[in-house]
Amino acid sequence: MKILFVIRKNAFKIPGGDFIQLSNTKKELEKKGVICHISFGIENLERIIDNFDIIHLFNLQTPLTTLRAAHIAKKHKKKIVVSTIYFNIWSIVSGIFFMKAGLKMACRSKLIQKSFYSFYKHIFIPPFFVIPKIKEKYKDSILNPEIFQMIKEIIEIADLLLPNSKEELKQLHADMKEMGCKDVEKKSKIVINAIDKKKFTNLPKTNNKYLNDLFEKIRTKQKIIVGEVGRIENGKNQVAIVKSLMKRKDIGIIFIGKHHNNSYYRKLKKISAIRNGVYFIDHVLEEDIPYIMKQLDVHVLPSIRETPGLTSLEAAVVGTPIVSTVYAPNREYFKDYAYICDPFNLKDIYNKIILANDMDKNKREDMRNYILNNFTWEIAAKQTLDAYGSVLRL
Repeated sequence: MKILFVIRKNAFKIPGGDFIQLSNTKKELEKKGVICHISFGIENLERIIDNFDIIHLFNLQTPLTTLRAAHIAKKHKKKIVVSTIYFNIWSIVSGIFFMKAGLKMACRSKLIQKSFYSFYKHIFIPPFFVIPKIKEKYKDSILNPEIFQMIKEIIEIADLLLPNSKEELKQLHADMKEMGCKDVEKKSKIVINAIDKKKFTNLPKTNNKYLNDLFEKIRTKQKIIVGEVGRIENGKNQVAIVKSLMKRKDIGIIFIGKHHNNSYYRKLKKISAIRNGVYFIDHVLEEDIPYIMKQLDVHVLPSIRETPGLTSLEAAVVGTPIVSTVYAPNREYFKDYAYICDPFNLKDIYNKIILANDMDKNKREDMRNYILNNFTWEIAAKQTLDAYGSVLRL
C-alpha cells in the first residue's frame, strides 16, 4: 500500500498539531510496511500522484490547499482520505475578536457568535475579493469568508473523513448540515490523537543544561510551577493564565512555544513583566518534552478550542495534572482526570489550577497508565490502516 500525505506548504517550518499527527502516523505506518510520502503543498502533486493508492489530506482549517489537492486527486481517480482537524470555525473567529475587544460575556453565547460571524463574512467579502494582499494573506485560513463552502466541497469529494473525536465529528456534522451536506457521519471513522509511547514510558532527565538550570532557578523562588506548551497566540489564551495568577506570586509560570512577535505576544510580555515570575522559552527539542512536563506541577491549556490538545496528553502521560478548556473532547480522552475550566473566566482558571495541584498521587499514576494504554500512535496508526482498508474496498 502506498500513501501520499498532503499538508500545508509551511508545515515543516511551522509545525502544528496537524504535522505532529501526520509525522507520527507516517512513522508507525511505515513500521507496518506501508510506503508513505509527504507533499508539502500541491506544487508537485500532479507529477507524483499516480504513484500512490490513497491520497491522505490534512486539515480543513487550510481549506484552499486541501480543496485543490482533493480536486487533483479526484481528477486522477484516487481514493481520498481527510484528517479533518476541525474546530467550530464561527466560534473561533468570533471568540478571538471578542477577546481582543474585551467582550468575554459574548464568547459564551452561540447566538451572538453566529450572528457576529454572519456579519463578519458579509463585511469581509468585498475587501477579500477586491484587495489582493488581503486575499493572499487569508485565502488558506479560517478567516477566508468562503471556508464553509470549501469544506463542504472537500467533504463531498472525499471517500472517508477521520476526525479525532466524536465531539469533533458532531460539530462538523452540525455545521455541514446547515450547508446542506448530510454525508459527514456516513463517511467518518474516529482516529485518535496520541502520544509516543516509547518517548514517555521511561522519563529521562534532560541533557539541556539551560532547561535544568531554569527549573532549579524557578524552584528557589516559587513553590509551584505551572506552564503551557504551545504556540503563543490568541487561541491558546496565555494572557488569561497570567491574569488569573496575578495575585499568586508564589506560583511560577513558564510558556514554551514559538511566537510571531505580534500584538498578542507583546501584550503577554507586558502583562508578564507587571506580574513578574513569568518565563519564556521559544523552542525546545521534542526529546525534552517529557522532562519539561514532569517538572511542571500543573499544565494549563485554557484554549478557545482543542481536539483535545496534544500537550495535554503529553502532560497527563507523565502524571502531571492538567487544566483543560471546556471546549475540548475531555471526557473522550481524559475521563475524569482533567480539571475543566472556562477559558473566559479568570477565577475558574485559577480555581482549577489550585485543585489540579492537589491531585492525589494515586490518581496521577492511574491517569498516566490510562493514557499509555489508550492513546498511543501505534493505536492511531492501526485505526488509520483499518480506515485505508475500508476505502480500498469501496
